[in-house]
Amino acid sequence: MTIATRGMTTLLCVGALVGCKTRPWVLGDATTSHGADAGPASLDASAPADANSALDAAPDLAHRDNCGVTDIQTTEVIRADLLLVQDKSGSMRDGINGQRNPPAGQSKWELMRAALVQVVTGTSSVDWGLMMFGTNLQCGAPAQPDVAVGPGNASTITKILESTSPNANTPTTATLVNALAYFAALHDGHPHYLLLATDGQPTCGAGGMRGGGADDLAAEAAVASAASAGVNTFVVGIGTATGADQTLATMALNGLEPNTTPGQPAYFPVTSTQDLVDVLEKAALKITTCSYPLGAVPPDPDLVTITGASGVIPRDTSHTDGWDFSSDGARVNFFGAACSALQSGVVQSVRAVFGCPGD
Repeated sequence: MTIATRGMTTLLCVGALVGCKTRPWVLGDATTSHGADAGPASLDASAPADANSALDAAPDLAHRDNCGVTDIQTTEVIRADLLLVQDKSGSMRDGINGQRNPPAGQSKWELMRAALVQVVTGTSSVDWGLMMFGTNLQCGAPAQPDVAVGPGNASTITKILESTSPNANTPTTATLVNALAYFAALHDGHPHYLLLATDGQPTCGAGGMRGGGADDLAAEAAVASAASAGVNTFVVGIGTATGADQTLATMALNGLEPNTTPGQPAYFPVTSTQDLVDVLEKAALKITTCSYPLGAVPPDPDLVTITGASGVIPRDTSHTDGWDFSSDGARVNFFGAACSALQSGVVQSVRAVFGCPGD
């Protein structure tokens, strides 16, 4: 596997531990478009330690046909989908401390927009999408994302952000409900995540059409419902005067992706473009997969080794630090420091050499 990283290239190769006869074979490119059968329904990045039962059985003749070398030039990992749920309420026009009419470039909206553009343009390890809420001065919530999650849509997200100005209430609950419905209908086989970025208290409660009342409890419940459905949420609080610290903290805990930085709240507080860049990059890094396709089940797992630039990466069936096969033998999962070293890269190709038992 070739992992492209900043400033360097790390080469991973799957190969035989001993010499053997081989026969060459080639697999076609993997399907990567959303909505297609892009891969398994979930990543097997935490397979149990006894997950090798299928692999440890005596190799059959069908698997012997897998002996040899395969080059998969454009195989893509199954990237996670990260939908940015962005507040564009009227208060986003204020400065980071809540001051009215801040200097040009210093409103919460402008600082946030710069961070989003920077990260979605420079980070391709996840598939980004954008869903902004609300609508004009009403409490209407978007039914669909402004930009559907997918690869290579940074320019589209940038154009939409640059053509948008904050001018709305904060229908957080309805937007989260619709975001979850969108993911539920998106059968792309990818892990799904939300990143909610807001500068204040959820409003539009009690059925109000022009602001309604506070809607904290319903917003907290919406995040919990998403997590129960397998869609975790990162919660970002923009500015120093959100007036909703407890609500944001509860949503962050309910979303199962809390901020664990000592001395900070459970949500991610941001007061500058760089703060938000750091949070977005941290979220993207955390959900980047450490599971890579082999393309075929090796005939004998004991005749497979994986090496990186610094040498052999050990196989670790305890899933602490190293690699192991997925339960079906079709993927290689990395754990611990081995996973951390790979998360910042994007897999571009895979070369596998499987030894033939008995040859």
